Amino acid sequence: MVSVTSIFAAVAALAFSSAAAGRSFIAPIRGKQPSSLASNPIHYNIGAPVLTGPVNVYLIYYGSWSSSQKSIVETFIKGIGTSKWWNIERKYYFQRSSGSTKTFIGNQVSLAGTATDNYSLGTSLSGNDLPNIIQSKVDSGALPEDTNAVYFVLTAGDVSESIRPDLGSASFCSDYCGYHVSTTLSSGNRVFYAMAGNPTACLSGCAPPSNQNVSPNGDVGVDAALSVIAHELAEAVSDPQSDGTRAWEDNSGAENADKCAYTYGTTSRASNGASFNLGWGGRNYLIQQNWDPVKQACALTA
Repeated sequence: MVSVTSIFAAVAALAFSSAAAGRSFIAPIRGKQPSSLASNPIHYNIGAPVLTGPVNVYLIYYGSWSSSQKSIVETFIKGIGTSKWWNIERKYYFQRSSGSTKTFIGNQVSLAGTATDNYSLGTSLSGNDLPNIIQSKVDSGALPEDTNAVYFVLTAGDVSESIRPDLGSASFCSDYCGYHVSTTLSSGNRVFYAMAGNPTACLSGCAPPSNQNVSPNGDVGVDAALSVIAHELAEAVSDPQSDGTRAWEDNSGAENADKCAYTYGTTSRASNGASFNLGWGGRNYLIQQNWDPVKQACALTA
């Protein structure tokens, strides 16, 4: 198996070169971030869109997800907006021009809806399958069409996935643990979406090293996916058009959560031996740090 470090380097190179070429940016979180990211300040491109109002999160469970697994994910989403971790995200802002007022990201992050998909496209997803899944849920009325939201397609552990070819050539587990981009629905409206999977097939690459055998909520794969979800949600809100007009990035093209991937700050030990660093909704979590744009450093809370 290719090492985590070399895989991250390869995908990071793909992502950064794509950004430099003006193409869509793939936000990898596999492995440890290059040390250069930690010393490279993040900046805002004036006028670029940021999701500053209430943000709705929609979850599409693709494949087999148990009720207990869904409960872990949904409890996490319901509490993230009011967490101290999200306070870091609230330091990011939208500014129309250099002389205009800054509008900061808020703390209203809501789980606005969920839907299930029982392998409608099989166990191997590629190309435009994820946008098509989102479109099908909107068409059926299972989920609304929402332009101030992030749609998450969460794939089960037995599902493989490859990113849209217009964004590059990469696949889940081999090259990344998650990403966020946008798509245009049949209505003509642009919506933002993210992919995160249950990484049971690649725990050595997509799960925190300390929690690859045990985890805070007793499900190693789902607990690992939570950090990916947090990563992609933070980026999708502060830089929603990662494949278009970029908002917050550093000079290499890295977004805020990219700069702190696989760093966790101070952790504690649960009774089952799992590591955790945050908690809400009666559960504990091990979530990566995010980049504080004021301190220009990784932080766990603010």
